[in-house]
Amino acid sequence: MSAKARAKQRETWRRTVSAVLSTAEGRAFAWGLLERANTFGSSYTGEALSGAYAEGRRSIGLDVMRELQTLEPSHYSLMVREQTDARTRELLETAANTPTPAQVAADVEDFLGA
Repeated sequence: MSAKARAKQRETWRRTVSAVLSTAEGRAFAWGLLERANTFGSSYTGEALSGAYAEGRRSIGLDVMRELQTLEPSHYSLMVREQTDARTRELLETAANTPTPAQVAADVEDFLGA
């Protein structure tokens, strides 16, 4: 493949990545791929074969993440902010619905008839 053909292929790839990351749905899809690859986690399993498999998945996720960061850094940053905000909202909702120790104690006393 000639240098001109490689440059054209690379530009087409950049435009494709840009199109995917330019929408909230595309960013959610890309984030989902990174999560499925366990990009942000450990690949350690304690066993050689399953560990190698897990590291292979993670390696692909890291490659994808680098591509996104390199080709579309502003969209990548936006994607991270959106996912961080969504996770924060989930945690706050969970915390708001989690009873305090005093509420649990009161419920146990009511249950036991104390």
